[in-house]
Amino acid sequence: LAQTALRANCHVFIEKPFALSSADATATVALAEERGRIAFAGHVSRFAQPYQRIAESLRAGRLGRLWTVRLRRDFSRAWFDDFGDRVHPVWESGIHDIDLAIFFAGVRPVRTCALQSAAAGDAAASVFQILVEFVDGSTATIESAWSIPSRGPQSLVGALELDGTIAAECEVHGSAGVAKQRLVSDALVEWTDAGVNTPDLSLWPLDGAQV
Repeated sequence: LAQTALRANCHVFIEKPFALSSADATATVALAEERGRIAFAGHVSRFAQPYQRIAESLRAGRLGRLWTVRLRRDFSRAWFDDFGDRVHPVWESGIHDIDLAIFFAGVRPVRTCALQSAAAGDAAASVFQILVEFVDGSTATIESAWSIPSRGPQSLVGALELDGTIAAECEVHGSAGVAKQRLVSDALVEWTDAGVNTPDLSLWPLDGAQV
């Protein structure tokens, strides 16, 4: 579909995954370059303000030389039960943190290894860990577990309303400092008869509008 749109001289925004094989991805990029069009992957996390700030701190040298990036993104178990057997969690959730790791490093990865476990007992993996080494010697660890129980915090309250939890954490360690970001935090918590909410102020925030 992306290549069909490019042949029609359209710019294309491609939702994750960008392609189902490296050959398809390479062909799509080559066609976009041939046609002078943009083929943009839907890796939106790098544009969130906290991650933009971390990247800017790295580029400005406030954190020194990058040593390692640690990224974790856990999800409600019920979501895995709904669609986890139809899409691998690396494509569904891990791709955002893979993109963030590359975004922060600013250089190409040269080596990676990974583990996965079908801990939830389904056909697809519900747990994975990835270790990445970049060309400059910096590293990244990326992990996810679709394991948060139904009583986990309601973290998506605002522009996107989903019944469940995305618990994401990011740490960037450099020779001169450390930057940390937690998606679910106790900066703002609502305890009501309906349950416990930790409204999303980072991933899809509604920007200060009083309606």
